[in-house]
Amino acid sequence: MDAYTLHIATAFASAMMTISMLGLFIASPREYSLLDWSFAGMCFFSGNILTVLVFHYPLPFWVVPVVVNVCYFAGHSALLMGVRRYFGLKTYWSLALAVVVFVASLHLLPWLQESVNNRQMLLLPMLMVLNLATVSTLWRHAPGELKLACLPLMLLELAFFLQLLLRTAILHLDADLNLTMTGSQFFQTSGTLAIFVLLSLGTMACALMVIRRQELELRELTIKDPLTGWFNRRALNDIAVREFERSARTSSELGLLVLDIDHFKKINDTHGHVYGDAALKHVTQTCERLLRGYDYLFRFGGEEFVILLPGSGHDCTRKLASRLRQKIQGEPLTLSDTEVLLTVSIGVAQRRERDQTWLQLMERADAALYHAKQSGRDRVAFHNGMELSQVF
Repeated sequence: MDAYTLHIATAFASAMMTISMLGLFIASPREYSLLDWSFAGMCFFSGNILTVLVFHYPLPFWVVPVVVNVCYFAGHSALLMGVRRYFGLKTYWSLALAVVVFVASLHLLPWLQESVNNRQMLLLPMLMVLNLATVSTLWRHAPGELKLACLPLMLLELAFFLQLLLRTAILHLDADLNLTMTGSQFFQTSGTLAIFVLLSLGTMACALMVIRRQELELRELTIKDPLTGWFNRRALNDIAVREFERSARTSSELGLLVLDIDHFKKINDTHGHVYGDAALKHVTQTCERLLRGYDYLFRFGGEEFVILLPGSGHDCTRKLASRLRQKIQGEPLTLSDTEVLLTVSIGVAQRRERDQTWLQLMERADAALYHAKQSGRDRVAFHNGMELSQVF
């Protein structure tokens, strides 16, 4: 394929990127990274259209190559800024603008005006820096569940970097290489082909990242309680079955707490549902400060919560329950200058060797909770499988 045809194909690919990213943004207006990527496509489109025109009309030096090179650098910068915005990182558009202005000003140098070789020799390494920055951002900031979705774009950027590195090496090693603006030498067509592949596959890679994150957010909405951020009842069975089986398989400890806010209906009736919601968040946030990062927290329903404690032995589970009760009792809810004293009752149970399912553990904890409430509330009770005992 000659250079002219490749530039037309690349212009088409960049136009598709612009339209696709813009269309996705209309459907997902919270994903502002799509605007950055749409702008990147627009920059590449502009650069390729100008290059196509130079095959038909003589254009001044400040248009081709100056504006064309500026467009390419702006496009790669926009790809990087979009990746940073996707991860919630600070975008340095002012720095990107400075890079673009610097690239434009470099063309004032007589040495750069002498030949295409000289321009490529100086500008290709600068593009490599942008590619490496994009790869580094994707590698360092992609969370576990998004790592796989970010891999295609990361590999594309890495492959593009490697072809830039190879072409830079050829420029320095091949003294007879004489490049022209509209030449169809393999050196030039391979570079245009690389951009075509980057834009064609990059459009799909960027879309994949956005769609995967939306899928994860949607999944989280189905298993998380929107008020407290804890897992909901729907997620409890799946996680509890998995942890129970792991505990039985490895003979490790597994504790379970069932926690209920005392007189919650009275709080709602006296102060209103705003206070009720605030009480739920206050209790869960207080619990989170005492719990480990790998404990599982569930809102079971209404004012009742379940806490699953992998690796927690009898004493640790009971002591934790006592600390939770004391902490919640000692930190009243304050809202609009009104102080509301909150207390909780907690039922505690521990996995036994003869337990067949996690539901047996849950039944004992539930019975212990009932015992704590019957004993006057603001209590912690433990069920060891045969009898109930009140911790205090």
